[in-house]
Amino acid sequence: MSQPTAGAASSAASVLFNLPDHEVLEATRDDDGARTVVIAATASEAACPDCGALSSRVHQRTRQRLADVSFDGHVEVAWIKKRCKCTEALCARKSFTEHTDQVPPRARLTTGLKDAILDAVASEVRAIDRVANQFGLSWPTVQRLVDQAAAALAAWRRTRPRLVRRLGIDEHRFRSVR
Repeated sequence: MSQPTAGAASSAASVLFNLPDHEVLEATRDDDGARTVVIAATASEAACPDCGALSSRVHQRTRQRLADVSFDGHVEVAWIKKRCKCTEALCARKSFTEHTDQVPPRARLTTGLKDAILDAVASEVRAIDRVANQFGLSWPTVQRLVDQAAAALAAWRRTRPRLVRRLGIDEHRFRSVR
């Protein structure tokens, strides 16, 4: 029987969960059929968010549960996240946790799941609680995502250039129909 290599595990995380730069450490199924996949980032160094110094000194590892887009039933994703020590002596931040583009700091949902939720709310005429039930999330979580997206859209609309202020009837042709 062949054993998977590190490259195969890395591509499995990338293909299954759209999480590049991660590797699958473990995948299990319990007696009830619930599946759990444990992933970890492949990067050996992380940059301090305050000073930008690279650090490979791991202070501790924590296990963070992530919600991701389900496929063939619910899958729980657990991320073994590193907390690194900042190596810069003058930096006020002593430690920081790693993050990626797909899982920003303090996020419990992947960006893929957020995009799928917003797409489901925007493209279909369904109540938010139905969308929340579909993705296995609570109503306040989905409502918070919708509120954040609406606020970002409103801010974009306020800052975009307004090319036309009013569009109306051509004034010099008023009442002179030919």
